[in-house]
Amino acid sequence: MALQNEEIVEVYGGQVSRQNGAGVSGQASGLESNLQGLTEVLAVGTTRRVFRGPKINGRFSLQTIVDVAGGAGTAMTLFYSNLPNPSLASDNDWAAAPAGDFTAPAITGTGNFWNTVNNADPMWVMVKIVVATSTANMRVLARVEGTNHGKVG
Repeated sequence: MALQNEEIVEVYGGQVSRQNGAGVSGQASGLESNLQGLTEVLAVGTTRRVFRGPKINGRFSLQTIVDVAGGAGTAMTLFYSNLPNPSLASDNDWAAAPAGDFTAPAITGTGNFWNTVNNADPMWVMVKIVVATSTANMRVLARVEGTNHGKVG
């Protein structure tokens, strides 16, 4: 089925060439259905990935699949930015998503988690994962309703 005015991106997992920080500025890539089951191994530390936000008054959803958990203290957070080129080196260019927008999945265990964010219109969305004690194998997929940020209609 063709997607109309929406985009599905692999934020973590999927495309091998982007894994382990090989992507351009950490930007997530479009979905490749033949690679949708490919998990990404995240080492202990912090990883940040970004994708374009939805159109004005749009929405987006995140599906987080934890195949192997990263141990106690592992966490996933969501950030927004309207800067034209926010840095992924730190959280300085980013604002944490409001508590009502995002419920952090319990990625200290395996599972399949869902979040839908309505009426959010940041230019950029960043998914930050901190792996605390051991490697984690994960997939995070985002469905974004339109990517024509700043244009009405």
